[in-house]
Amino acid sequence: MKKIFYLLAMIVCFTSCKNVKKLVDQGKYDEAIMFSLKKMEGEENRKTKYVKALEDAFDKVNKNDLEQIAYWKESGQKSVWPKIYQRLSKIRDRQNRVEAYLPLISEDGYRAKFKFINVTGLLAEAKEESADYHYDRGVNFLLRSKEEGDKGMARNAHSEFLAIQRYYSEYKDVYDKSKESAYLGTTRVWLSAENEAYAYLPIGFNNEVLRFNELPRDRKWVEFYREPVSGMEMDLKVTMRMKFIDVSPEREDVRRHQDSKEIKHGFTYEFDDNGNVKKDSLGNDIKIPKYKTVTSETIILNREKMAIVEGEMDVVRMIDGRILDREPLKAEIAFQNYSINVRGDRRATCDDQLHNYNDQPLPFPHDLDMIGEAITQLKNVVIEKSIKDIN
Repeated sequence: MKKIFYLLAMIVCFTSCKNVKKLVDQGKYDEAIMFSLKKMEGEENRKTKYVKALEDAFDKVNKNDLEQIAYWKESGQKSVWPKIYQRLSKIRDRQNRVEAYLPLISEDGYRAKFKFINVTGLLAEAKEESADYHYDRGVNFLLRSKEEGDKGMARNAHSEFLAIQRYYSEYKDVYDKSKESAYLGTTRVWLSAENEAYAYLPIGFNNEVLRFNELPRDRKWVEFYREPVSGMEMDLKVTMRMKFIDVSPEREDVRRHQDSKEIKHGFTYEFDDNGNVKKDSLGNDIKIPKYKTVTSETIILNREKMAIVEGEMDVVRMIDGRILDREPLKAEIAFQNYSINVRGDRRATCDDQLHNYNDQPLPFPHDLDMIGEAITQLKNVVIEKSIKDIN
């Protein structure tokens, strides 16, 4: 048993040592550093193999990072500065993690030696150059947005100005330019509805149902309005045009059917030839059930009514009146109600679904109520399409 235990311990030890060495050999230096630091948590666990692996990985990864930074700088391109800043930040964070373990002495007395890089000045330079790079790009995108009327350019500008927040909370006139680019990059949508159907609707009702009382929630780069706002240009006008409105006549269908059934209705006793009540094997009186026939008439009333509203949805660019999209719209509102009246004895009916129906019929809905519900349905479709398709 002891041999098995020692064998397993050697396998675990060999595997751990092999893993950290393999990470270093594969060039996964940061992973090797984190692995080694985790293994050395606690004074008693600082084994020499992990100390040396950490020392080796730390030296190699810092050397690689400095070479990469030098290569980027030699390119002379401003676009490399954000990458340089990120790489220097990694060096700083890596060094801070290792520094927390210093002095690092293994259980065998091996003292690790680390060559730390002073990145303070380098980070300050990369920070300024990165912010300046994003600022220049943002200003350029913003200028093109104004010249070309391109909202995509304004959104790109806004992204560049936001990127500067990684380096500075306040920088030049970024706050004002960020607001300006957000305004220019936002699509403002005016939702409206028009009744072009021949059906007459009362003025008050017409004005109410055609108003978008509930607007879609504004999302990034899209805002919705019920009507134009003074001093603010609308970019798109989405119009729901009603072309056809119809309400069917109120229809009633009556069906009748009769049912009959024999049901138990009391009992009599069974008598012997002497006129005595017969007994069963348990000594109980023998009873003979009596039956009677009951009848009923079931009257089923079905009421139906339908409202239909058809039209189309136009998306118009306000600056030149060009129709960007046109889609057909249709909404149907159906009213159907079943009610049942049973005359006679309900026990006779063979319909086991009676409990699903009302005893009294529901009144027919008013024409305007059904039209209003159909128009609301169409407005919801317009809102959903606007949210999905407009950006």
